[in-house]
Amino acid sequence: MKIKRFFTELNKDPATSRAVVLIIALSWFVISLLVIGGLMFYSLEQSGQALEPTPDQLQPAIIVEPAEGTMGTPVTVNGQGWAPNATILVYVVAPGETGLPAFNIAGTVTDNDGQFVLSFAFPSEPRWEDQDEAIIVAWSPDT
Repeated sequence: MKIKRFFTELNKDPATSRAVVLIIALSWFVISLLVIGGLMFYSLEQSGQALEPTPDQLQPAIIVEPAEGTMGTPVTVNGQGWAPNATILVYVVAPGETGLPAFNIAGTVTDNDGQFVLSFAFPSEPRWEDQDEAIIVAWSPDT
C-alpha cells in the first residue's frame, strides 16, 4: 500500500508528475543510445577482419645494403611497394643537394608485385672523396 500512496501523492502535484515523466523518458533515451552505440561499436570493431593493404595503398620503400662503405663498394638496393612493372632509376646524392643529378647510377624494372633488387658499385668520382655521407634515392617516372 505504500506504493499506492506514493503515486497518489505524485499525482496531486502536476509539476512533480511532469518531472518524473521527463526523468523516465530521458533515462530510456540514454539507455537506448548506449545500447545502439555499443552494438555499432561491436559490429565495426570485430577482430581478425582487417583487410590487407592493396598495392595502391603501399608506400614505395628501399633498403640499401651495406649501410656504410667506401668508393667502389658494391651496393644492393631492395625495393618494395612500387607500381608493378615500373621503371626505377637510382641516384647517389650528397647531403644538401637539391634535385637529382643529371644521370642515374642504376636502373631496373619492378616485377609484377612492385619489387626490385639492383646492385651497383659506389661511384669513385673525386667529388665523393671528402664526403662522409651519401643519400641513395630511388625514383620512378611511372608514378
